[in-house]
Amino acid sequence: MNQTRIAMAMALALTALPLAACDAHDHSAEKDAAPAHSPVEHSHHHHGEAHDHHHHDAPELDLASLASGRQPLSDTLFAEHAVAKATIPGIKVSAGYLTLTNTGQETIRLVAAETALSQHTEFHRMFMRDNKMAMRKMEAIEIPAGESFAFTTGGYHLMFMGITTRFTAGETFDVVLIDDKDNRYTVQLSVKQLDKL
Repeated sequence: MNQTRIAMAMALALTALPLAACDAHDHSAEKDAAPAHSPVEHSHHHHGEAHDHHHHDAPELDLASLASGRQPLSDTLFAEHAVAKATIPGIKVSAGYLTLTNTGQETIRLVAAETALSQHTEFHRMFMRDNKMAMRKMEAIEIPAGESFAFTTGGYHLMFMGITTRFTAGETFDVVLIDDKDNRYTVQLSVKQLDKL
């Protein structure tokens, strides 16, 4: 019953945003990681838990980075176009989008994400099923060396559930991406209205 109520609540909230509703069956986690090549040119991923994590001190932003919205999360991982959907009163879910670029020599496998503003943050993927949009949780996201991964509307995205405070346009908040080596990367998302994404 709890799962059914959660699925119904997410469906109503996502429709209001609007987003496609989660389906109780398709919301179960996929065992495989997202493919290296997403339908878009670039992609981002991170996730983790609290125990002896390795924090990457992001290099200071230069003027060019500020102008482009490019955020260095480590020496080899960069984020661009990091935004989250503004919410309306009563809505407890939202989505985040960004592009992650791996300039290093090894694949980065993101397995979790977290933020202080929601009880749960997950990697999700939108897909068509029976001519309807559905959504599925992804266990991990992989960013191959020298490539990018994009979280976009209608595709892979960050899913914020159990939001503890309203996402208001113009504000920013941090999301921590965690890889399979317990490295943690902090990215700042800007909250925007749906029609501004």
